[in-house]
Formats: sequence, C-alpha cells, structure tokens
Amino acid sequence: MKNRYQICQNRYTVAVANVSTGALTISMALLLASCAQSSPSNYKSMAITQPAPLVRPSNVTTTPINWEHITAAADKLYQEQVERHAGIYAPHTLQGYADQLGTSTIEAEHRLLIQFYSPSILAAIERELGDTVIGVYLVEDDSSNFRIITNVLGTSPPEQFIYTFKQSVLQGEQIPIDVRYSDKTESQVVALLNENMDEIWARYPDTQTVEYDPIYHALSVNIYKPLGTETTRQTIENDLTKLVKHPITVHFMSAPLLF
Repeated sequence: MKNRYQICQNRYTVAVANVSTGALTISMALLLASCAQSSPSNYKSMAITQPAPLVRPSNVTTTPINWEHITAAADKLYQEQVERHAGIYAPHTLQGYADQLGTSTIEAEHRLLIQFYSPSILAAIERELGDTVIGVYLVEDDSSNFRIITNVLGTSPPEQFIYTFKQSVLQGEQIPIDVRYSDKTESQVVALLNENMDEIWARYPDTQTVEYDPIYHALSVNIYKPLGTETTRQTIENDLTKLVKHPITVHFMSAPLLF
C-alpha cells in the first residue's frame, strides 16, 4: 500500500513523513513543500495535476472504525520506535529548532518527539482503514497543538478519537484524531475543479489562486477583493460550492499576487 502519511506545519505547508525514518530529518532540515496544488488565475487554461491516485469506488459503504484495533497497532509500532530511539537529538540541533520556534529546548524536544513518534498512529490508521483512506495528516495548528486529520471515503458525520501515548518519553500525552468523511476521492475532487476552472475565472476575474487542499480534502479560492465584506465572501462561497458540487472556502486578499 502506498504511504500517504504526512507531517504538516500549517494548513498549506507539508513535509512527507516516512514511518521507517520518522519526520524529524525533514522537519529539522526545513525541507517543506507546498501542500496545495495551485493554479494562478492568469493561466486559466492550466489544469491542476496530481500524482497518480489510487483508484477506489466512490460508493463505499461506511463501516464503524475499530479504534481498539487502531490503538493496539499504534501502541505496538510506537513501542518498536521507542526501542530504536537513543538520544537522536544533538544539543545544537535542539537549540537551533528552539531558536526557530522562539521557545525553550525542552518544548522544542517535546514537539520533535511528537513528530517523530506520531507516524506510528498514522500508519495504524491506514492499515486498519485500508483503501477507504483518502489521506492521513499530522497537523500543527497556529496554537502549536498537534492533531491528526484523517479523510475517509464514506457518508458518516465527522468523529473524533483521542489517542494516548502509553510508554516512554510521551507517556500520558494525548493527541486528537479528527475523522472527516467524503463521498469523493481526491482525483474526483480535482477533476471537478478542472472542469469548472474556466467558469470560476469567468464569474470572478480577480481570482488569484485556486487550490486543492489535501489535508482538509477541500477546495480553496483566493480572490483579490480588498474591500470585500463577510456577506459577499459567503455569497461567493455558496455560489462556487454549488457550481463545483464540493465544499469551497473563499478567501479575500488585500493585494493581488504578482505573477
């Protein structure tokens, strides 16, 4: 099964995490790439391209998630990583990361440990849910709290599970797992966007970027409208969501992008 777990520093920035190596090397090296697939507004014929997606049926029946199985598998993978872990953070590395974050070396190490060990949870989720998984991501939000976002094929309402680390350095640490269901695969959503790109441009010529956000399995449109009101934004958002037939978030920009 192709790995799709990723470590995300914010909504649109992502570094791929590998269970065998951990996310630390990528995080510390600051090798971050854009998570969104974007198309500049002055290239309205440009199609959004994606890596070759896994082909899954779109009419998957939602089955309850067995959190006991996921927890047991994650605990086992986590323990295996703990046994391999032996002071992987050199003092100068921790200090450099702490300086970057503007925090103490203790807090910096705590964040790095979460990033290093969390792929065990991500891997367990993907193993349990199999090909119904659209994507699994570890996200660090603006308040520096970590959570796992899991997008799954199905029609159930969103749900949340709290995973608790049970051994070693992170014992007692908890991380929420947010599960979001969708009746469309990633390739289907991107196809809908490509089909409607010209119409989005025609309706809103000041559109700057149109993006697929894999973390939230959603679409985002950025429009140059410095004096736009919240009411206007919601009206455009509803219009485009109806057009594309998938949730779209509209953001107003105070200055145009320079292409």
